[in-house]
Amino acid sequence: MKVGRKQDLSVIYWLKDLFNSKGIEILDGFPTEEFNIPCIAVEWHHIDTYQLEMGSKTLGWVRSWYLDVFAINKTQKDEIIFTLLEEIENDIDINDYDQGFPPSVEPSKIGKMKIVAAKANNIQVFPELPDKMYNRATINFVTQYETIGGI
Repeated sequence: MKVGRKQDLSVIYWLKDLFNSKGIEILDGFPTEEFNIPCIAVEWHHIDTYQLEMGSKTLGWVRSWYLDVFAINKTQKDEIIFTLLEEIENDIDINDYDQGFPPSVEPSKIGKMKIVAAKANNIQVFPELPDKMYNRATINFVTQYETIGGI
């Protein structure tokens, strides 16, 4: 499995650890079919690369992520957003999912993503448009990947 997919899965499992006990479903990608509310959809926005060392072909990654929040009401939406803003102050561990997946396997850590910037946006949903009324917001955050032992 490519390291980029391991990063995707690490963000998903990080969110599951934060929110599954609260009954919030975590989706891999923006929903294209009917989905349960409340949920958080995880999708990367763009990836920038940079040269790690002069003369080296090894590139570092800076990734931008979107977390789309779909909540039952404004209070729930705000609680999810504020929890995320507090939690993204910490690094996200990147795990080796070639070893297996939780809960049956606890994969080893191969790196971390440092969160270098974050922005939350409230999204207005007009009551007459959706079949089910919900509240929306997004968080966009930027990460820089580091392997174990540094870049």
